[in-house]
Amino acid sequence: MSEMRYTVKDSVFTYVFKQPEYARKLYLALHPEDTAVTEADCKLVTLENVLTTGMYNDVGLQVRDTLILLVEAQSVFSVNIALRMLLYLAATYKEYTEERKLNLYGTAPVTIPRPELYVVYTGDRPDVPDELRLSELYKGSGAADVEVKVLRGNGTGDIVDQYVRFCKISDEERKEHGRSRKAIEETLRRCIEENVLAIVDEAKKQGVDILVMPEMLGSYHIRKSVADKLSEFPENDESYPALTVLPSIWEAHQNTVIVLDEYGDEVIRQEKQHPFMLKNSEEGNCLENINPDRKIHLIHCEGIGRIAIMVCKDALMKDYLHMVLTVLKVTLLIIPSFSTGNYNFKEIIQYCRVADCFLD
Repeated sequence: MSEMRYTVKDSVFTYVFKQPEYARKLYLALHPEDTAVTEADCKLVTLENVLTTGMYNDVGLQVRDTLILLVEAQSVFSVNIALRMLLYLAATYKEYTEERKLNLYGTAPVTIPRPELYVVYTGDRPDVPDELRLSELYKGSGAADVEVKVLRGNGTGDIVDQYVRFCKISDEERKEHGRSRKAIEETLRRCIEENVLAIVDEAKKQGVDILVMPEMLGSYHIRKSVADKLSEFPENDESYPALTVLPSIWEAHQNTVIVLDEYGDEVIRQEKQHPFMLKNSEEGNCLENINPDRKIHLIHCEGIGRIAIMVCKDALMKDYLHMVLTVLKVTLLIIPSFSTGNYNFKEIIQYCRVADCFLD
């Protein structure tokens, strides 16, 4: 059974802002005057394991060739962030100069992007300052200093404000339900209802035809919230997703994916057919306890053909996949997953390519 991880807020922060559209939104939250910036202008420069201790900055962006943004999320306030940011910045500049083969020992001056350093504070302390400086960590005057600006939720609804709100919701649900699956479900449900991180609206804005959510995090409350959201859109508006694949609901020994149409009405319910084996060296292997119904549902869509849902492990069963591709002649395969990374889904791409089937 899935549980809320201790690092859930950090994971969401890093995952969201590694997406090009959200990286641009992060930059615009800090520089709303630069409306001409594009997703292509925002290059991810996040470094992992820049120190031997394995520390790394949460998000780094290079905007064009003029600016480097380093942003870290922090729920427990620490004044040491200024020193960490200095180390992150030094590592970022090192990578920048090596990539461009800049001659640091030559007589001609090199040009580097100017830095901006931020920390997004999601905690409840009211006495957190608006900025931190490296010079506050040493005595007397020194030759080096950096400034780190502190960002909080500001009620504007920009992407930083939405992330802070997500953290508040996550904390509230964790306090109410512990680190349980219920806490995950309620966090996701409330975020959808409050339009936090705007999953459906963002899909509509990006012109997404099919919105796919991950396996295992669903509930009937989430189903209702998404259906209600879809039903709010005007019937003559064709810019919202034609199909929404909801996070699967695990109950009564069934792992079920529900697919909604553009009006929020249910199209199909696809059950997972093959249980996942979780390998645990301490407690032994654990097999997902599902009772499959041995049915696969097809959606016929004009312009696409036959669409099928294969839930995580289903797509990795070669005989089952072969039947879906060669007998049912599926032309679009959608695979919601809650994989731990132990399985490589890339291996099935070749099977789909040979059968002239697209993969999502």
